[in-house]
Amino acid sequence: MAKQNSQNDDVKMANAASAALKIPSMAPSIKPRLRPTRRMNIEAGTVAMSVPST
Repeated sequence: MAKQNSQNDDVKMANAASAALKIPSMAPSIKPRLRPTRRMNIEAGTVAMSVPST
């Protein structure tokens, strides 16, 4: 059971990471008026989040 739970956590982490990586590329089409600086901040945030996990 413990192994299954840890696998589920890994899957949740992977899903969250993939979703976070998709946000910057989808943002321009969803909100064209979104400021470039804010988009850069979002991308920087996803990069910062992905660094410790590697």
